[in-house]
Amino acid sequence: MYAMTPGKTDEETMMETFFQNALWGRHKVEAGDRSSTFIVDGKQRFRICLEHPKRKNTDVLYALSNIAEGAEQEIPIWVYGFLY
Repeated sequence: MYAMTPGKTDEETMMETFFQNALWGRHKVEAGDRSSTFIVDGKQRFRICLEHPKRKNTDVLYALSNIAEGAEQEIPIWVYGFLY
C-alpha cells in the first residue's frame, strides 16, 4: 500500500485492507452499504471503526483498532489476523 500511495495512507484504509485480506481467502467479502463497511458471505455485516461508535446497529459487528478485548458487538481488529 505504501508503494502505491506513499504518505497518503490513513489508518482507516489500513484497517479496512487488513480486514479484507484476513478474510477473503476463505470468505466472500463484498463492499457494504451505508450501515456497514463489508458484508461477509452475503449475510454478516462488519463496520471498521477507529473509535467506539456512538450509535450501534444490532445486526453489525464492529472491528475496532483501539481496544484490547471485545465486548458485545465490538471485536478488536487484531483478532482477525488469526484467520489469515
